[in-house]
Amino acid sequence: MTPRIGPTVVREAVAGLSAEGWEEARQGSGVFVKVAPRVVQVTAKELPNLEDVLALLELRIAVETEMAGLAAERRADVAAIEAWMEEFCAAIDEQADGIDAGAALYAAIARATRNQHFVRFIAFHGTILLPCRAVPALFAFASLTSFPVIGLSLGSI
Repeated sequence: MTPRIGPTVVREAVAGLSAEGWEEARQGSGVFVKVAPRVVQVTAKELPNLEDVLALLELRIAVETEMAGLAAERRADVAAIEAWMEEFCAAIDEQADGIDAGAALYAAIARATRNQHFVRFIAFHGTILLPCRAVPALFAFASLTSFPVIGLSLGSI
């Protein structure tokens, strides 16, 4: 005996897929489910211990180092970078976590590369890879003339 699915169930399924952006209508052919985009996405389940978190941070630091170098070469958005660096340092001075200001700083550096792939990479990963409890210890040495971790001096811009 083969189970049968009624048209109402099919319509509801298609409506659900459509609402989530997974449905693609092809004129004369019907409705199809889109292929999921291939992206690198890391979930908390994939980072069960500190070693895994540090490995992921190594990847991000490698990308951000190149990003900072390109931003310095292209000398774009220096005022925005300086403003967010000031906000970031102020947050650290006030014993705050600095996550919002840090994320905005990295976004400004990404925009300064004039490469939308860096902008999208930073936007995609958001604040998940920014260390929160370690921020004050990692960036205690930061001044208004240097970027934390990546060692890019605004004096060279």
